Amino acid sequence: MDAGSNLGDSFHIESHATLLQQPASAEAAPRLLDAAIVPTIRPESLGPATMLASEIGCALWVLCSTPEQAGQALGRARRLAMKLS
Repeated sequence: MDAGSNLGDSFHIESHATLLQQPASAEAAPRLLDAAIVPTIRPESLGPATMLASEIGCALWVLCSTPEQAGQALGRARRLAMKLS
């Protein structure tokens, strides 16, 4: 989903849908990034998100719907982190 997409046009697990917000104004002041957030429904995004979080020194939040997804994501993130260090 890109920034210009309508949120209703994309697939989201219902429990995660409340995490999505539309900005009140497109002219908001720039802020530092607090976290890189990636859903495990798109596992190919975990690598770039891990690298981004490492490069800018922010937290990495991985949204998982099941304990199995959480375990797989943690293993993948650990392997990626070792490659970055």
